[in-house]
Amino acid sequence: MIIKLIDVKANIYIWITLLFLTVFYSCDFGDNRLKIINNSNENIYVYYSCDSSLNDLQIFRNGYYKDNKGDSAYTMSDEYISKVSSHNIPRFGQNAWPRFIKDCNNKTMYIYFFSDSLVSKHNDYELKSQRLFTKYKSYSYDKLEKENWTIVYP
Repeated sequence: MIIKLIDVKANIYIWITLLFLTVFYSCDFGDNRLKIINNSNENIYVYYSCDSSLNDLQIFRNGYYKDNKGDSAYTMSDEYISKVSSHNIPRFGQNAWPRFIKDCNNKTMYIYFFSDSLVSKHNDYELKSQRLFTKYKSYSYDKLEKENWTIVYP
């Protein structure tokens, strides 16, 4: 009887351990290796893309957003970087940044910088159609590796 009870406890322990390991190792961790250093005296937003067209431009702005219940909360954009500061840009998945760049047609990522003052005055369509970015740069995987995944603005 005691042996059966020990076997049941051992089986429960093994199953709990396996469940924990399965959950832990199946989590899709984020990749935040891309660091933007803003050395300017203005707050900026960044937008990255696999091409230079800006066709898919959508800037998630800082501000108050309401949910379907009418509750509101202030939300900070992951693409917002305060003046004279730095910020790591998260992308979901393990090795997400290298995979993103390697999946681009020409293996190049384009990164656009928009001043906060322009973003607050213009909608995405105007930013895109009038190309109101303050600067843009292109980066290959090798170039980002060489620069330790750090981009300096301006």
